[in-house]
Amino acid sequence: SVSMLEHIPPGQPILVGHHSERGHRKLLERSDRKMEQSIAASEKADYYEHKAAAAERNCLRLLAGAVREGWTLPAEPAAGDLPARRGDPPLGVGRLQVLYLEEFLWLLARRLGRARRPGPRARAEQKQVALVEGARLYFAENLDREPTLDEICRAVGCSKPLLQQAFRARTGRTVRDYFIRFKIEQAGALLAQGYPPGEVARMLGYASQSYFSQRFRALTGQTPTAYRRAPKPLHLCGG
Repeated sequence: SVSMLEHIPPGQPILVGHHSERGHRKLLERSDRKMEQSIAASEKADYYEHKAAAAERNCLRLLAGAVREGWTLPAEPAAGDLPARRGDPPLGVGRLQVLYLEEFLWLLARRLGRARRPGPRARAEQKQVALVEGARLYFAENLDREPTLDEICRAVGCSKPLLQQAFRARTGRTVRDYFIRFKIEQAGALLAQGYPPGEVARMLGYASQSYFSQRFRALTGQTPTAYRRAPKPLHLCGG
């Protein structure tokens, strides 16, 4: 915007009727548009920066809650005292702790990498990554059912086309396909911890153990029972 006006003397009025009038007006109009675009881009950057900070706080809150459910502190802690694992933690809380910790560390690494303001393309990619990660957190809190696209969009604060575009660009999958695979990955983690298939099916809200086994085998090539005997990391979401 500033560079466009460098050759116009400060305070130079528009010379009505002069041959320069048309060019002068066009330069001013272009300068105004560029200034408006610059302001809009800056406001968007500030908005998404705020959204990223909110995602970090929310992830840390979820992590703290999961830790409190699985660990206890001495009534009167002294120097050197360490938390103790609860004898009867809620089912699956250990996996949630790992998931929330992974997400928080990823968000923290992203914050440390924001020292230099990225360009428009990089900001668009960051926004897509933030939407996918926000959806993953929502998935983790709703594994016992299949949330609708509207619910996910409300949770992460975006439109359906924007969320669908983010998943296609960052994961190569639709939102629903990603959720199905994400859920099976969590099922594999629970089976690896020793939970029986029937209990895993109940915890994750499958209609029946046979339906769970069918979905698990379709994506992993193994039955839940066989996988439980010899578990290995599942990377069904592409990560």
